[in-house]
Amino acid sequence: MRSPLLPTSASATVSVYFGVTSKQALGGRLHWKWSSDAAYQVASFSLKATQSNSDYWSASFALPNKNVGIFQYYIEVTPTDTKSYLPTFLYGSDSASTKATSEAAAIAAPYLPTVRLPAKGEVVISEVMINARNITASEGDSEWFEVYNKASQPISLSTCIISDATVGNAHTISDQFLVLWPGAYGVLGASMDAVKMDGFLPDYAYGTSIMFGNSSADWFQIGLPGVVGDASTLLDRVSWTSSDKEGTSVQLKATKMNDADNDVVNIAMDGNWCRSTKTYPTANMSFGTPKAGPDCP
Repeated sequence: MRSPLLPTSASATVSVYFGVTSKQALGGRLHWKWSSDAAYQVASFSLKATQSNSDYWSASFALPNKNVGIFQYYIEVTPTDTKSYLPTFLYGSDSASTKATSEAAAIAAPYLPTVRLPAKGEVVISEVMINARNITASEGDSEWFEVYNKASQPISLSTCIISDATVGNAHTISDQFLVLWPGAYGVLGASMDAVKMDGFLPDYAYGTSIMFGNSSADWFQIGLPGVVGDASTLLDRVSWTSSDKEGTSVQLKATKMNDADNDVVNIAMDGNWCRSTKTYPTANMSFGTPKAGPDCP
């Protein structure tokens, strides 16, 4: 059992409980990690309460306050009779638990909170690098866009579909850990190569199947799983008639952060979008605020 089942804050403290027949366990250890971390951290269980013929143990951990990702964990129960019994590992899902004496099995299938897909209006395309610096042979290698989570709870972009104006151009997001927490900005880019991205790494790479047109009208969108182009699956779309300055992203103003005011990028004529004025922290060549709010008025 986990409380809260799904926190609404990326800095929340999560408590995990297990119950066992009284006096059958000495305690145990909670193994947990954030999805982007390589190693598990460990917290010890302590006896919380005894009711009827059962002991209830608890352990807690604080989330690392990261905007993108999700936590996972498994439980190691230490038996009272360590000579006759091996430690038992508990793992599985919110709806079903599995137990085994193999820690490798638990590591392969840890508990992972169920996070829902977004609803219309909860995901807003907030920044786009339409005309990236031509760092490599193809400018498309360096393009990216940012999305903002307006929901009051975490949302998963896994299985959502990115598509553009070219018929057949579509990419299904395959990362089960691409979870945006409330108020978070997440970046999806063409590459996970920091050189190609001019000094930063996006949260997810969709490759070059999606490319932004510079010299003519173009658009792209993000939608729910289903038929691409069906209005019922559309989450948000942004279009433009021509690109702006090379190496400078366009940002949706903070006061216009919704899926209606961002429909058309037209910096010269409407007051919804603006040019970025801040350089990336590493390369200091391109302008934009990937993974952060807008820097223009």
